[in-house]
Amino acid sequence: MNEYAEALYEVAELLPPSVADIVNTIGIEPTLRLVTALGGTSYDFPVGVADSPRLRVLQDILAPDEIERLLAVYGGARYYIPRCEAALRELRNRQFRHAVEAMVARDGISQKLAIQQLAPQYDITERWAYEILKPPARPQPGLF
Repeated sequence: MNEYAEALYEVAELLPPSVADIVNTIGIEPTLRLVTALGGTSYDFPVGVADSPRLRVLQDILAPDEIERLLAVYGGARYYIPRCEAALRELRNRQFRHAVEAMVARDGISQKLAIQQLAPQYDITERWAYEILKPPARPQPGLF
């Protein structure tokens, strides 16, 4: 399992229930590939493994055993595959936060320099990087 897919388990509570069901069927890494390729679309899963254009789409994304398990559950169904933006964004933010903290601690560079180096790699702006790094707001005690 790749590191990214493994880290996705950390934000699994943010995955839509429909994607969590797919994870339970084929695993996190194949689901991540499926979401990356088809997220945001309704997909008509083929029935069985007879050659078809829909099956070839899956063959470009998944291994034969993953397709078999997926079709055993979803074959013949039209299924919306969410983009999982909230979970993927939170994962990216956590990884960015960790990378900045590691550069500051390990390399002894300033947070600003770490942000300038890492923000483009994570496809975020410098301004958004500072938002990500802000400590979470503490809840205000009730006034009454």
